[in-house]
Amino acid sequence: MPFSVSRLTMFAVISAIEQDLRRFIIDNLAAQAPPRELLGDEGYKKLKERHASEHTEGSEGLGLEELLPFADFADAYALLNSQRARLSAALAGYIQRQTPNLERLAPIRNRVMHTRPFTEEDFSATLDIGRELSRSADPQWQDLRLTLRRLQEEPSFVLSLAIPRRNWETAKWNHNLPLPDFDDTGFIGRTKQVDTLFSLCTSQWPVISIVGEGGLGKTALALKVAYDLLDDPACPFEAIVWSSSKTKQLTVQQIVGIEGLNSPRK
Repeated sequence: MPFSVSRLTMFAVISAIEQDLRRFIIDNLAAQAPPRELLGDEGYKKLKERHASEHTEGSEGLGLEELLPFADFADAYALLNSQRARLSAALAGYIQRQTPNLERLAPIRNRVMHTRPFTEEDFSATLDIGRELSRSADPQWQDLRLTLRRLQEEPSFVLSLAIPRRNWETAKWNHNLPLPDFDDTGFIGRTKQVDTLFSLCTSQWPVISIVGEGGLGKTALALKVAYDLLDDPACPFEAIVWSSSKTKQLTVQQIVGIEGLNSPRK
């Protein structure tokens, strides 16, 4: 799937932040308690199950370093905050102060990794948060600093990156929605139209038409709402199927006569 430079750039920065957060956990917590004690029963079980979905060998006896790659982004800073008593006062205070930035980054990370449409603010927010974090002398954001430096010196390196699809994240995908055409810029404005169309889709109307001249963004609007429906916990649909005339060619073979159209009326 061809991702835009914007999405790949955000992926590079967020992945570096994730890697650094895992390093903070390993360096400061791994030796203090076993994984189950640090993660809690539910968290430990979740990571073991995710590990098992991608590995044939058993998941018993795994250390924190093997389990952390299967944690959600929010789990990493939540774990550091929950274990403040085991951290140095400086690191505990720093993570607590930066948690609002990390919380702001979490939904952006989900949009980037799960090929969801991102907003016009996501790109600048990701870079701003990354730069702010990288200014810290302690802790040192090693991967983040290296990534930001490389983006300055060789921004095209992101074109060689691939956004992975993890088994536990894609197992329940029930759609064939394409990557948005607006992946370079994010979805801009039209909040009222999005809300209106979303409401219509969840109402009693079986067919909804979006009317307008070519180039106004009808397809972009429909795709944005389709993704919003997919992520809505109360979504009433079992699956979302996307079909677009933009990717199909009308041929003679596709025109089929309606059976019985010319037969005498009864």
